[in-house]
Amino acid sequence: MKVFLLAGEASGDKLGAALMAGLLKHMPNRPEFYGVGGPLMEQAGLKTLFPMSDISLMGISEILSKYRFLKRRIAEAADAVIAGEADVLITIDLPEFSLRLAKAVRRRKQVPSVHYVAPTVWAWRPGRAQKMAPFVDHVMFWRFFHLSRPICRPRV
Repeated sequence: MKVFLLAGEASGDKLGAALMAGLLKHMPNRPEFYGVGGPLMEQAGLKTLFPMSDISLMGISEILSKYRFLKRRIAEAADAVIAGEADVLITIDLPEFSLRLAKAVRRRKQVPSVHYVAPTVWAWRPGRAQKMAPFVDHVMFWRFFHLSRPICRPRV
């Protein structure tokens, strides 16, 4: 199984490394990890596409000043997902980049997509879940907020 992972911050790197360890422990066939992550994910076996620091930006002025560069990085990552024939795309937090990547991939190919650490779905922008639905198949929560469970419960 080929797994493309994307993390853009130290916290995402830590969560990604733990996720990789869990997948390695519980999957009968060793998955192949590639994508973008930090040193912890690299130590866990991630073949990195470009440095995580390229997309670890803070503040609107830094993001705007590197807008074209970030668009190129999204395109590079989407190309890598497709060319590498990923069986799944897992994005870890960093919603402004992650969700654009998931959307770019979905436009080209039906690669199952998972967004991990989704409090941003409801804590920052409650309407984001509906916007994500066309290109994110699953959302995983790391349950650090007591509200995560009721909000994610399926509606009947």
